[in-house]
Amino acid sequence: MPSNQFPIEFGSHTSNCLLCSTTLFLLPTIYAISQPFLQYYGMLSLITTLISWNHWRHGQVNSIARKLDLVCSKLAFGIYFVSGWIFMSVRPLLLVIALPSTFFIIQAYRYSTILWNEDNSNWVYAHMIFHLFVAYTKCIVLYSGVQYYMM
Repeated sequence: MPSNQFPIEFGSHTSNCLLCSTTLFLLPTIYAISQPFLQYYGMLSLITTLISWNHWRHGQVNSIARKLDLVCSKLAFGIYFVSGWIFMSVRPLLLVIALPSTFFIIQAYRYSTILWNEDNSNWVYAHMIFHLFVAYTKCIVLYSGVQYYMM
């Protein structure tokens, strides 16, 4: 069975890579929880991280864990995107960083999907890059949120 097919066994290289890259989501989680006015974002990020960990622990195509991960991650993306757009109104220069980062999120996800569909085991690394850009962009949004609430 190729390495990019579900189910993903716990302890496998694929599982370990995706669990580690999902752990990056804890950076914006900790930052948000440390800011009294951004704790909602911290809880959202924590919930998203836990759901994603649960999915990548033993990924399966038609599992409830996968469906929950897909719904929760898209909901969190939407909330962070809209909030970021609002927050960056006080620091529009941050858009110079945030917009390309958002573009890379979309492209990395798209590329990992393309590799998956081509049965290419490198989809895992593209998905790890996707996780990296998600965590980075969340930090940009949260930083802009601090600036927004301090105005």
